[in-house]
Amino acid sequence: MKLSINSTLLLTLSFSVTEIAVAQGFTQVDFPSSIQTTLQAINRDGDVAGAFTLRSGQTLGFTLDSLGIYRTVDYPDATETQVSGFNLHDSVSGFYRDENERYRGFRVRRGELASLDMDGAAHTRARALNDRSDVVGDYEDSAGRLRGFMLRIATFRPVDYPGAIETVARDVNNFGHIVGSYSGEDGVMHGFRFEADEFEPIDIPGASRTFVTGINSDEDLVGGFSNESGDHAFLYRDGVFATFDFPEAVSTTATDINDGGAIVGFFEDSRGGTHGFIAEGLITLDEARIREEERAAAEARGAQEAREALESSPPEP
Repeated sequence: MKLSINSTLLLTLSFSVTEIAVAQGFTQVDFPSSIQTTLQAINRDGDVAGAFTLRSGQTLGFTLDSLGIYRTVDYPDATETQVSGFNLHDSVSGFYRDENERYRGFRVRRGELASLDMDGAAHTRARALNDRSDVVGDYEDSAGRLRGFMLRIATFRPVDYPGAIETVARDVNNFGHIVGSYSGEDGVMHGFRFEADEFEPIDIPGASRTFVTGINSDEDLVGGFSNESGDHAFLYRDGVFATFDFPEAVSTTATDINDGGAIVGFFEDSRGGTHGFIAEGLITLDEARIREEERAAAEARGAQEAREALESSPPEP
């Protein structure tokens, strides 16, 4: 399987400035006049990127800098455009839907737009790129299953979790370490980290599914998980999980983290609206360790109580 790269110039950019709401350590981000906004990427400078949907139903990509200036990204002749990666050099990656309802990846670097397509694939999505403009993403193979990939310069490398039915590569840091998700025969989604040809599974304890969407140069990971109480976001640092939710949100997903520790993502409110967010300083590592220790202690107490109850129960006749 080969990756086809076709280059043109991206000229369809527009600009606007807006106020951004701030609450309890989170910054809510909504593209002006949109009915839905998601943030998918944040670079080292704190500039962010994502997608928004208008009342007409059209979905477009955008970037937002620290001055509050939005730049719309609209792939020529596309029916939908989403930006999912943004690096220090203002290069972006993402995917668009063409007139044949086919999703195709793209990368914009130094103002030049390159379409990224896996030969023979039904769909290709470029999910993220690092400061070297390495791109990761996924494509749908002839069997209709998702496969991960990384593009470095013009060299394609598959990223497939061993034994998995599907694999999605979601982010890559400046060391080339990749994170994403995979699912097996049982259909359960798990997160992973990939370094030096070795996969490390990532699962939130007690979660029914886990997916990793972001990694920075300090090897901090972010993503989302589901359990009996709903969908939540997490930060994974030095072997410790810290979970969090946007205040009063129905669901929260973290999508990326930069080298300064700022996290972006999106949440759903009680009315069904979707909004982007930026989060900084939500939880310290010490707090996360305390939570993990409390959880482990509670599990140990529960196990001890179960043993004691079993030992004290009368023998069966």
